[in-house]
Amino acid sequence: MSQHRLPGRRRLQRRRGLPWRPVGALAVALLLTGGVAVAAAQGWVETGTAPAALDRAPAVQDIVAAPPALHRDPDTSEKHPHPGLTALAEEAEQKAKRERQRKKRQELAPTTTFRVASINALGDSHTRPGGNKPRFAPSATRTRGLVSILAGQQVDVVGLQEFEVPQRAYFQRIAPAWDVFTGSERGHDSIAYRTDVWEYVAGGTGTIPYFHGNPAPMPWVTLRHRETGREISFISIHNPTSNARRGNNAASRAEATRREIAAVRSLADNGNPVLLLGDFNERGEAFCMVTGGGDIGAANGGSVGGACSPPPGAGIDWIFGTTDIEFSDYVRYQDGLVQRTTDHPAVVARATITEPLP
Repeated sequence: MSQHRLPGRRRLQRRRGLPWRPVGALAVALLLTGGVAVAAAQGWVETGTAPAALDRAPAVQDIVAAPPALHRDPDTSEKHPHPGLTALAEEAEQKAKRERQRKKRQELAPTTTFRVASINALGDSHTRPGGNKPRFAPSATRTRGLVSILAGQQVDVVGLQEFEVPQRAYFQRIAPAWDVFTGSERGHDSIAYRTDVWEYVAGGTGTIPYFHGNPAPMPWVTLRHRETGREISFISIHNPTSNARRGNNAASRAEATRREIAAVRSLADNGNPVLLLGDFNERGEAFCMVTGGGDIGAANGGSVGGACSPPPGAGIDWIFGTTDIEFSDYVRYQDGLVQRTTDHPAVVARATITEPLP
């Protein structure tokens, strides 16, 4: 609010020794002769300085010369500017100022772009002697394949599922440019990221119901993009499947997905974009739940809010993100190297963020 005020009634009386009624008349005279006072008030809002014409008190002859017809009731002539109008003007100016600041941030906001993936790495336990995937090579061989896939697809950050302790340890030995966040020693899901692109900010785990409702940790991490300073959160999840051995886990999957959506929204409350990566063991059901609220979309398209329309050809591995993320170059990559490395495709996309920094 501007610090400038027209001289008050009593101040004028002390300054000139004059009755207050003609002073009110002068204020009205200024209003009716070219809107000087209104223009002056606008000028204060814009610049914070009073116009030179109002820097002095009116001379005696100016007051005496005021036309009698312009005298008004003092109770209304002294209300300048009107408090209600002043409040509205200030509110409008503050709104305009915020909009100018938002546009400036938009213009100055650096574009953040990176390649993101989600890969179920096929856990070490599946390919050990006695495991249920004997046709695959041991996990060390397959981990070397994973590193080659990430390099070939120029991935900067990846959500990894079934990434068990032996795989994590070997990955960090042979891929020194990467770091891995799991959040729990017993966790089988991780987020791996290139340390020349990202730096760690914060991380933790949530809990979802897994086989037969047993709790399983779910990692999340917030990373800062080194080039632009943008902070982005990532969640890697693996919801339980249903089969003859494990039983029907549809209810656990639904509850897990609800918790994962809540985690996305909680992390997004600080203004940062969030990506939800993982093996949902569902196609349309997971898609409709995640995108139904209108604030999260899938990297491979489909509806966002409203009537649910999943993208064609979608599998059970997904890349989801808050709607401030633009996705492009989506691919479900499943060449010979991928097929030798895991029983899932490598789901890859480019993410771009142009929103102002929070």
